[in-house]
Amino acid sequence: MKHFFLFLLSITFLFSEEKDSSKTYKLDEIVVTGTRSEFLARKLSSSVFVINKSLIETKVGSSISSALQGSSGLFLKSYGGNGMLNTISLRGMSAEHTAILIDGIRVNSAQNGLVDLGILSSSNIERIEILKGGSSALYGTDAVGGVVNIITRNSTEKYSGNVSTTFGSFGHNEYEQNAYIRQSDNLQYRFNIRRVTGEGNYKFSFDDGSRNHLLQRANADYSFLYVNGKMYWQPENNFSSFLDVNIEKAKRGSPNPVFSAFDDGIARLNDNNVRTNFGIEWKHNVRFTSTLRTSFQYGYETFTDPTWFLNDFYLNRSAIIEPSTRFIISENISGVVGGEFSRSWIHSNELKDVTRNQQSIFLSSEITATTFSNVSLETIFYPSIRYDNISDVGNAVSPKLGLNIGLLEHPELRLRSSFGKSFHAPTFNDLYYNYFGNPDLEPERSTSFDAGITAVFNIFGRIQLEANYFSIDTRERIVWVQLSTYSGMLKNFGRVKSEGVEIDGTWKLFTEKLSLSFNSTINTVKKLNKDFANDPTYGKQLRYLPKQTTNLSARYTLENSTISIQHSIAQERYTNEHNNKQLPDYQTTAASLLHRFSLNNVHPFIKLEMTNIFNESYQIIQFYPLPLKEYRVTLGLEMK
Repeated sequence: MKHFFLFLLSITFLFSEEKDSSKTYKLDEIVVTGTRSEFLARKLSSSVFVINKSLIETKVGSSISSALQGSSGLFLKSYGGNGMLNTISLRGMSAEHTAILIDGIRVNSAQNGLVDLGILSSSNIERIEILKGGSSALYGTDAVGGVVNIITRNSTEKYSGNVSTTFGSFGHNEYEQNAYIRQSDNLQYRFNIRRVTGEGNYKFSFDDGSRNHLLQRANADYSFLYVNGKMYWQPENNFSSFLDVNIEKAKRGSPNPVFSAFDDGIARLNDNNVRTNFGIEWKHNVRFTSTLRTSFQYGYETFTDPTWFLNDFYLNRSAIIEPSTRFIISENISGVVGGEFSRSWIHSNELKDVTRNQQSIFLSSEITATTFSNVSLETIFYPSIRYDNISDVGNAVSPKLGLNIGLLEHPELRLRSSFGKSFHAPTFNDLYYNYFGNPDLEPERSTSFDAGITAVFNIFGRIQLEANYFSIDTRERIVWVQLSTYSGMLKNFGRVKSEGVEIDGTWKLFTEKLSLSFNSTINTVKKLNKDFANDPTYGKQLRYLPKQTTNLSARYTLENSTISIQHSIAQERYTNEHNNKQLPDYQTTAASLLHRFSLNNVHPFIKLEMTNIFNESYQIIQFYPLPLKEYRVTLGLEMK
């Protein structure tokens, strides 16, 4: 921690005498996730955190999970180093309680509700929008903790491309090629191929109770292949379409949890995924715009472990159609009406064959009033509602009402709040998995509330501050119920309440050359049901979820060079339901340096990265150690 503050002080004092009176600063981000249409983030009723392209490029790592690292209100759960399972917890909720979208299309698995963000590439990403809080009124199942929308990039140059290679610690290697072709004002293409391999044999510390051992992780090798192509076609000013095809192949070891100084795990995990998204947009006139998005997703996963005679496979397929129409009734009233129609199939030797059909409709609107209670205040109301019918689960109605009030213009001060209902449908694993699935499960139901304040003002630059209170009360929580010494099953038995406060601040100085950011979340996630009288786990924090996370970052750009540093802290994490055993708190620091050379239309670049700079020995999930210090070097060439 002290190293990070020394770095901030040195940067600030070094440039403190630069004049600032004539500087200009960018306005707020325009986002689409909060209302399913373009809207200023600061005017929404719920908090939206945006990670833009320039920030992604300077992040340490090349996956979506690394791009999300350090985001406000979000805790990344990792089961090891590169190539291992990475999921997220948003506002204290489980990974299956966050809807993950790519270009607005849901990609959560119907089998387990998860998305492994460690095998999704951050290449060709324009920005990532994180909508926090219950959002089933817009996005249906899984959006209990919030929504992560990954928005891909379109070409802006007539001809451009890049090629790069990365090498680093523990045998890590990457090779990537990108090509962007703008054939005309109406037609553009993007092609990408990327290969990632590594041994994953990182060193970590292990304490067996008598002494500390420096061990090497075994069976943690990985090999990823990504192929992507996207076409954007706009034959007329009022009509456009896109086609996006992604192929992902992942082969990796699945290392055992570390219980001793000896590790002989030989389990293997292979994933083959194909995702095709197609969409059209038709602007009828200035008041009506219709869109149609479709997606077909294929996933084939195998897990083998000869030690336990396991040879499992899971074939998942889903087809999605999402029509919607954006309407503008007047200058002060607008909205979106639409639907979602999908079918999901699974075939596996661990579950019975199942087909799930879903039909959904939703209505969302924005109503702006310039006066409120005879006071001149910009007040925006956000009423929305959605109906979902899921063939093997039942139905759900999810209403939500949001409010945003502009109190001051200079400096800008706004209040916002929202209240709504959300739900999470049981997954195929919950319902049909051999031995513990329960086909009688019902959806988990939650009530969410949040209220916050945002402020924007100029002091030697642009300062943006945000503070939020949130509460997510989930009932009918799906939990494991022990029936006897050797048996149990899943039941709708639990109640969990996630409650907390988020503080988020960004200070951009010297025409945004220097950016300082801070966010902290204090979050209790308590079990509020009793399994029996005098249950000692009642009112206790859920396992592995930290009661407080803090992230600090600094980024400075000087001409063609950008240096970035990030420090993360996680505190008070329990490993059991009684909360009498804890994982140690941890602090990690990562840094990167990106430099671009300019040679006419050719721009060589070099990127240096270092993670866990101070060799912190830590675990996010018990018995799954994370790597000590790690280095990477990327050499590349951009052509424009």
